[in-house]
Amino acid sequence: ASCGGGIVMLYVYSISDQTVAAAGPIEFTTLGLVKNKNIIQKTDTTLQFNCPGIYLVSFDATASAAGEVQLYLNGEEVPGALAEGTSLAFTALIRINPNCCAITDNLPATLQVLNEGAAALTLTNAALTIVKVG
Repeated sequence: ASCGGGIVMLYVYSISDQTVAAAGPIEFTTLGLVKNKNIIQKTDTTLQFNCPGIYLVSFDATASAAGEVQLYLNGEEVPGALAEGTSLAFTALIRINPNCCAITDNLPATLQVLNEGAAALTLTNAALTIVKVG
């Protein structure tokens, strides 16, 4: 994908109730807005970054019972991107590094929000916004 200039933004959400298994990914069933194709929705649970940069990621959802969700980048926890309770929300900055001769697996990068609790979690109004800021 071309990594040209301009606004890079993606907004996905799911209004209806969803039950997320322990350690399972949260679904975002509706593509609300996409500006530029540097970030795409690969599946209902996985977003994909095709260009390096610094991105601001914001998540919020309402849980029927206290729970815990965590942001993962390429299968690794993003420090500080954790929400606990019934009103789940976090904002985090992530860096996507470019591929180079020594490390060729930085791109494409994948992002997921997982239920970190030991029990299933019922969520409603789950939303995720990603904006490239650098």
